Amino acid sequence: MGIQGSITVAVGSSPVTMPKSGLTIVGIAVQKNTIGGLVQLQIDQGHTAQFAFTTQRGVTTLDVPVSQELPDGMWKVHFQAGLQINFSVVGLTSGVIFFYYGTPLEGSKPLEAFAGVAVAVTTATSLTFTFPGDVILNGLLYEAGYNTAETNVGTDFTWNTETGKVIDINIANMNPLKVIPLDPSGAAQSLTVTAAFDGTHVATGQLVLYYNYSKK
Repeated sequence: MGIQGSITVAVGSSPVTMPKSGLTIVGIAVQKNTIGGLVQLQIDQGHTAQFAFTTQRGVTTLDVPVSQELPDGMWKVHFQAGLQINFSVVGLTSGVIFFYYGTPLEGSKPLEAFAGVAVAVTTATSLTFTFPGDVILNGLLYEAGYNTAETNVGTDFTWNTETGKVIDINIANMNPLKVIPLDPSGAAQSLTVTAAFDGTHVATGQLVLYYNYSKK
């Protein structure tokens, strides 16, 4: 297992052309970006893989850290690519995307394991998620965003499950950028999540809820 090569492309310059068809993508990374956001790959109709990336810049003016470490510096994912890979970005306005190919790395997951829905987190405290149907949630990720006027240091996300329980997860701005596992629970096509900020939130973050999906 390991990386055999890589292709780079500027953020927003989809598609990226591979050296040949049939190579296995084993990792995705973003560098030199000034703000955080998402790289999205379509799994199939109605289902999108979500990969979050933060900036390495801290909010130095107010000493509020927002640099979230991405373990291994990349998302370890594996799927077979054609001659071109189409992608979209949310939030990212600059930077370079790295698509690594080779043999799947230790701890790698298939593309469909990253199926999720993302909602921008601004100053609103009510976030509405619309899924492709009734789903089983399995994970949560929050990319906190970047703004020099940020004073928020942590965010609570709360919602009700179908069994009447309440999930309340607090994510600090310095938490690693990784998926927090959720005990599989059902969610209707529309779900409202309530956000509460520990400070003034002025950046645009991205909250992702991941769900179980098996590509047919």
